[in-house]
Amino acid sequence: STLFPYTTLFRSRTIVEVVPVESQDWANKLAKGFIKKGAKVMTDEHPAYGQYMARYDHATVNHSFEFSTDAGVNNNQAESFFACMRHMVWGQIHRLTPKYMYDYTTEVAWREDARRTPTSVQVEQILGMALKRPSTWWRGNWQGHHRDQEILFMGGK
Repeated sequence: STLFPYTTLFRSRTIVEVVPVESQDWANKLAKGFIKKGAKVMTDEHPAYGQYMARYDHATVNHSFEFSTDAGVNNNQAESFFACMRHMVWGQIHRLTPKYMYDYTTEVAWREDARRTPTSVQVEQILGMALKRPSTWWRGNWQGHHRDQEILFMGGK
C-alpha cells in the first residue's frame, strides 16, 4: 500500500488516502479529486507526478541535490507527515499492516492538524466524535471481532 497525504476546526486539514500501488494512474486520480485545476502543487520528482504540469502549476524539488529550491519549492508537509508516521510505527504500533493502514494514517493526519491546538480542544473534539456516532469498524473489537482487510478495499470508509 502507498500513502498520498494532502494538505475543521484546525488551521489545516490533512487528507490521506491508501492506494494499492504508487503509480501515475493513482496519483492523477487522487489529484483530480482533491486539487483544484490551476492550483500550485509542489512535489518531488517521482514519475507518478509527471502529468501534473498539464493541469496544475507544478513545481518540483530534486532531493538528490537539495531539500528546498532557492524559489522555496519543497514537499516538507509530506515529509513531516511521513516522519510522524515512522515515529508512530517505531514507538507505538511497532508494525504497520495493510489491514489497519487507513486507521493509522487518519490518526497521524489528525495529530498533524491538531498539534498546535490546546489539549482541552483536542479532548473535546475526540470525545465529541466518539460519542456522536459509534464506529461500526471497531464495535466488538476487544471480543475478537476483527475486520478481514483494509476498509478501503472492502468498499467504503
